[in-house]
Amino acid sequence: MTAFDDTLIAGALQSDYVDLHDKGVYSVPDVKGGQSTKYNAYFGWKSTSGSASGYHRFSNYMDKCSGGQTYLTVDKHGKVSLRSLKSLETLAEADWKSYNPPKKLNHREFRFWVSRSTGKCLTVFGGNKKKRTVGVADCKFNGSNRGQLFAFRFHYHQAFCCCGVHNE
Repeated sequence: MTAFDDTLIAGALQSDYVDLHDKGVYSVPDVKGGQSTKYNAYFGWKSTSGSASGYHRFSNYMDKCSGGQTYLTVDKHGKVSLRSLKSLETLAEADWKSYNPPKKLNHREFRFWVSRSTGKCLTVFGGNKKKRTVGVADCKFNGSNRGQLFAFRFHYHQAFCCCGVHNE
């Protein structure tokens, strides 16, 4: 998953910008493998959808390392984090529905992702910092908040294969 500015949406084990035990979700630079001796990042989200409900659930590929806390969720306070489905008060906390942006922004597969539990849009906060927080905010379906536009893409470079080990 990428943000409108081509930064990567990453959780623990998806980027060296995110601490191993941090269950938050962040927007981080698109660091291609081998370009940096200090940082690595990849986006390895998978999506499952209920065709009847129209909602999606996103989880990262590091399930074997995360103790099952892999789903992109939002709690009743609006905090976005990686959690297991069993830990949720309601499964709606893990459900996201996509909406197309206005025609002028409807390119490169960008979508708004709205939480079923809060009715708010997934949003990148924090201006131009290298590691920005991902949370939820009132949706601006007119496209005035570009921090609410995301593309779901399958792509990775120098991906971790298991608990801190990666391959080229």
